[in-house]
Formats: sequence, C-alpha cells, structure tokens
Amino acid sequence: MRLAKYSIIIFGLSSLLLSCAQLGTIDGGVKDTIAPQIVQSTIKNGSTNFNKNTIEFQFDEYFQLSNPQTSITISPNHSRIKPTNIGKKLRVEFLDSLQLNMTYQLLFNSAIKDINEGNDSLIVFVFSTGNTLDSAYYQTKIIDAFTTQPVKKVFLGLFDTLGNMPKYMQKTNDQGIASFSFIKPGKYEVMSWEDINSNAIYDSTERVAFRMGELIIRDSITDTIPLRLAKPEFEKSIRSATFMEPGLVGVALNNHTVTDKFYFQNEAVIKKDELVWVGKDSLFLPFNSIKAPSTQLFFQADNGFLDSIKIVSTSEEVKSLKIKSNSTWIKMNSTFEFEISDIITAVNTSKIIVQEKTTKDTLEIERIDFSANQLEIKLVKTDFKEIDITIETAALTGKTGLKSARLKTSISRFSDRELGVLQVDVTRLDSTDLVQLIFNNQIVASQKRGSNKELDFKDLLPGEYSFRVIRDNNNNLRWDGWNMLTKTPPEKVMWFTQPTKVRANWEIKTDLVPKNE
Repeated sequence: MRLAKYSIIIFGLSSLLLSCAQLGTIDGGVKDTIAPQIVQSTIKNGSTNFNKNTIEFQFDEYFQLSNPQTSITISPNHSRIKPTNIGKKLRVEFLDSLQLNMTYQLLFNSAIKDINEGNDSLIVFVFSTGNTLDSAYYQTKIIDAFTTQPVKKVFLGLFDTLGNMPKYMQKTNDQGIASFSFIKPGKYEVMSWEDINSNAIYDSTERVAFRMGELIIRDSITDTIPLRLAKPEFEKSIRSATFMEPGLVGVALNNHTVTDKFYFQNEAVIKKDELVWVGKDSLFLPFNSIKAPSTQLFFQADNGFLDSIKIVSTSEEVKSLKIKSNSTWIKMNSTFEFEISDIITAVNTSKIIVQEKTTKDTLEIERIDFSANQLEIKLVKTDFKEIDITIETAALTGKTGLKSARLKTSISRFSDRELGVLQVDVTRLDSTDLVQLIFNNQIVASQKRGSNKELDFKDLLPGEYSFRVIRDNNNNLRWDGWNMLTKTPPEKVMWFTQPTKVRANWEIKTDLVPKNE
C-alpha cells in the first residue's frame, strides 16, 4: 500500500516535469512562454538505490545555463556540484560522496533558460541512495503582510538552523502556496524570502517571512496560518533618504528625538531651524544637489549613536524648481498651499495670478506667505468655488539660486454644507489600532483608536470611502515589517473594503468589525 502511494506521487511529479513546451514561431506566432522541459534522464525522477556520481538530463530544446554555481543546488547539501551542458543535454556531477540511505533533491532554480526567450523555472528532481524515499509532506501559504494577497514565485526554505543553507527549498505557485514532498521527518525552522537577485539565499534588502515556532514534521502537515512576507526592519535610525532636486533631501526615520543632529559629508551640522518636519518621523533637509549629486547623510544621537546612508541623484540636470499643490480642493476661505523642491528665499508676488475658473475674473489676494519650502496664498473673502492659480516662471527663488518653473492648477472650494462627516464605532478594535480612511486609493485621514469608542472624520468630500486598520503596537503611527533582531512579526493590517458612502451635509455612522477576532 505504501509503495502504491509513492508511485502515485512520483508519477504525478514526473508527469509535471515531462510536459512538452509550446514554442513560438519566427513569423510572429504564439510567443514561447514555457521553460525547457526534461524529456529523458539516466535515472527516473524518484529513483532509489542511486550509487553513481553523475546524472544526465535531456531537454526538449536548446538551453543556456544561468549562474549554475548558485542556481543548481542539492538538498541536503552534502556535495559540491559540477554542471556541464552540451546542446540539449545537461550533465550533473557530484564531486563529493553522497551519504547512504538519504533522499536528495536536485533543484534547478532559474538555471535552465531557453536561448530565444529566456524562460526559466524551478525544477525539482528527487532520488535516494537507499531503498526508500523519505515520505513526509509539508505545505504552507505565503501572503503579503500588508495587502494580505498571495505572493507567487518567492522561496520557502526548511532549515535545520536559520543562517545555514536550507535543507529543502521550494517556490510558491500563483496562489502563493509552496509544497514539499519526499522530505525527512524531523524538526525544522521555516523562512520565506523573495530572492530578487536569484542567488537562492536571503539578502537584507529582500522581503522575508518566518514561521513562528519550530516545525515538527512526522508525516504530513498543511499549515492553515499563512506566513506573512514583509520588508525587514533593522535597528537603524535612518529608514530612507532621497534627493528632491535641487534643494532638498527627504528623510524617513525610525527612533529619534528632537535633539538628534543631522549633517552631510564634509559639512557642518544642520541648524534646528533649517529642519523641515513634515510628520512625526519624516523631514526635509536643505541640500544643493546641483553642486553635489551624491553625498553621505549622517545622523547623530545624544548618546553617541551614529547612523549614515548614501544618497545618489538619478535625475538629469535640474534647471528650475518644482512646485506642486498640496490638494486639489480646500474648504471655503482656507489658504491654498504649495510645496517647493527647495527652501524658498524670495517670492515675486506680481507673478502669482488667481482667477475665477469660468469668467477668468482676477481675484484679490489678501496675503502670500512662505516658510521653508511651503508657499501659502490667502484670498480676500469670496464665494467663488472654482479657482485657477497661475504661478509664472521665476515667481519663486530657492536657496540653490534656481527659479521656479511655471505652474497652472485648478482648485475647488467647498462650504461646510457641501462636506460630510463619518462617525465610526471602534469599540471592537484594540487601543493601539491606527485607523486610516481611504478615498480614491489615497489615505485622507488617520486616527489612533486609543480609549475612544468613536472616531469622527470631518470635512469629507461626498463619495465612497473604505478603511484600513494597522495594529500599531509600538505607537509609531506607521506599519512595521519583520524585526530581524527579535523576530517580531509584521504588524497586522485589516482591510475594510466594503465602501461607506458619504453625503454632503450628513453625518454617516458606521462600525469596524474585525473578521476572525
């Protein structure tokens, strides 16, 4: 009975590996999207009592080997491998003796590519040096920790010890599922990673997931709780830094205090009044990228901790400042706000024109203010709803000496009676939860639940809204991925995609009820 069970599994796996490719034609026919397939080998997939030092494979088309030193591996890793290919044939030589009574898996991880289209795949070939094949089976699912959607073509490894090479390795299918057959019963640690550079090992820039707790396999296991893939969080102060040419660097931070210092390579510490904070953990720093298209940013804490990050500009030569409106609409009689790509040093108010959109009547400006890289325009009170604002070329001067480009934009204004309110019952949420309101795929408001039983979202445009809730355990008002030091899993994200319709001059009540909690 057990032999029959193995025969069925082996036959199914062999059938998958022996399926034929469908090649495209030179005259513009169907494009070849299938990788080279094994049609014959010196031993059958699933063979036992293997006692040689080579296996030869015949493929259904000519192919090229891609990074064979890292893309062709054997699990368990008991031998070095020497691959050689001639025409449609691949010869795999084992340079070290294989252990007796051991089931092995040869993995071709994007190693076999067809010559014309470059199609590749993950091929698994199983054989045993003993009388039987290992029989254990394991299956799990990988999802994106933030979107909760399945993730395809990422690696899953079973490790004796994390940090070593995996004993077994597989890739997820289009449904995010990875399955292992012919594995040895035992204790394993489980890790998934996306392998952007196809080196079959985890690198710190890649998304990662861990199974919480040791995996003990005796026969067959299918995990019902998926592994959650996310970017790793390291104990660094600078999360990211990006040029905003020509005069700013945008910085995202982790842990920091108001007394921390920032400075660029070979430059003095930036003065406190030159730091432009745009959130709890984000800021702009003044920097002239025209003079230096690359630099090192340093962060120094009071306790002496020092962190740094290299920043390189990828833009072409910048000849003018960029301007963007902070919103496409505002409340009636509020100020119009704009963001500039440099610290503003001067404004030519004669080059800023405000008009009623339909009549083109020029509207009177009460005041124009600027601070750091922010520009504000306040109109004399008027009831006009559709406004055109033109900021002519060279209206603004930046710290780099460059002038602004021309900007013309239309902005709508709404009265209180034209806006709505959402009252949200949050009693079923945790106190640490961060509730985010989404409109047209954009976050328009965020509030912590705290001790509140109800959250009010005011001044909302009529339309359909949805919610996203982040279990913000560390209260940093953002989502965190895997903590690589403590192996703390990503913060949970709950999506409430059923739309809630907001009407003008209405208070709409709704509640957020987490599923499976």
